[in-house]
Amino acid sequence: MISKSISIIFISTIAFNTYASEFEGGMDIHSKLSQQRYTANETLTVARLALQPWLSYGDWFIYGELPFEGRKSTQTNTQTVFARTASGRIIRRISPQNITTTTSQQTDGIADASIGLSYTLPTTSEYWLYSTNLEYKFDNGDSNDGLGSGTQEASVSLLSRYTVGVISLKGEIGYTAVAASTNINTKDVTYGSVGSTWQINNTLNTSLNYSNQSEPYSQAPDQGFVQLIVNWKVQKLMTLSLSYGDYLANSLSLPENELSVAAKFLL
Repeated sequence: MISKSISIIFISTIAFNTYASEFEGGMDIHSKLSQQRYTANETLTVARLALQPWLSYGDWFIYGELPFEGRKSTQTNTQTVFARTASGRIIRRISPQNITTTTSQQTDGIADASIGLSYTLPTTSEYWLYSTNLEYKFDNGDSNDGLGSGTQEASVSLLSRYTVGVISLKGEIGYTAVAASTNINTKDVTYGSVGSTWQINNTLNTSLNYSNQSEPYSQAPDQGFVQLIVNWKVQKLMTLSLSYGDYLANSLSLPENELSVAAKFLL
């Protein structure tokens, strides 16, 4: 009886260790500083710090994100005025002057959180990789301060990647169902992206990506976006990124461009 119990415990221990050895988990910290420049002499600077817990088992990957954001919007206006005398009367003709005024608004707080599930599809090819992804975004961020979108969003996407040597090509297509928590003009969207990555060496790579989506609201401008990214793996647990992106549409509701620096720490 004792030997039978010892055998059961031994077998259970082996089984537990076998399954446990396939589990991996951790907490990543992602920080990003970006600046968007608009056509109406306006810039938006965003400092973002996100906690990203994750757990993987075989081909399954579960993740979450809880971001904190600090946002500062700055608008510069230039006005042409005519100088006057101290009494307010124009005694002689005086050349007009350009006076520039700057106004800014600042806010910070918890932004919209999200959770997701990814699965790497089986394949016999050494060059191709396929994965599918499910993601849900909450609407916990304050939409009045720009910390949230004011919508709950459920997304499904399919990603494919082809790698040969130091070059990788990728494509993604997805669909997002949008539920507005307030009475705002919004639509479900279909989105997609293509891109390429060049692995320069073991620590440095650069990517060029293009993304677009259907209009998120009625009469929205084209959402096309081109982005160049440089990633530098400083050490095993730290990666730095520098990126520049350009919005193809000339619209007051979209930035002209975006410049950002980011750091990711793997814990």
